[in-house]
Amino acid sequence: MSRFHREFIIDGYNLLHARGLQAPALTLEEQRTRLEANLIRAQERKHCKITVVYDGRSHGRALSEAGALNKVFTASKMTADEWIIDFLRSSPKRARQLTVVSSDRLIVSHASAYGAACMSSEAFASSHLEESPTKRNNTARSEHAGKHGDKPLSDREVNAWMKLFDKENGRKGSL
Repeated sequence: MSRFHREFIIDGYNLLHARGLQAPALTLEEQRTRLEANLIRAQERKHCKITVVYDGRSHGRALSEAGALNKVFTASKMTADEWIIDFLRSSPKRARQLTVVSSDRLIVSHASAYGAACMSSEAFASSHLEESPTKRNNTARSEHAGKHGDKPLSDREVNAWMKLFDKENGRKGSL
């Protein structure tokens, strides 16, 4: 098995914000739940272990949850970045068998220094997670367009529509 697929340590909020995985209509807890379900599926497909680390809890103490997915919520005064760096520092032999997932340069430089492999959150999302909601919506639109014979508007058609909407909005002038 490749070193890149043994165990992943993931900067949770960094991954959540990568590649449109964030869904503003959902609460932060709902977004984490959606991400974690996606990570569990990735873990099963890739036969790997994943630990996702989130920034501090409001009650001050760190919280670790083992289960289908290992989750760590750092203490309120510690960031996920600091937790990951401390984890790498505390077990340098193990660090060489990990892939750290973050787009944060500080984490990447520390992970590399301890011998861990590194992967950006964007690269992990595109190669290990199911399609992001944005990508899925664009794919659905493309499939809809192909099925219904839709084609892009010409410049002339776009200008005609723009003029129509400008008139409806009470604006004058041309584009």
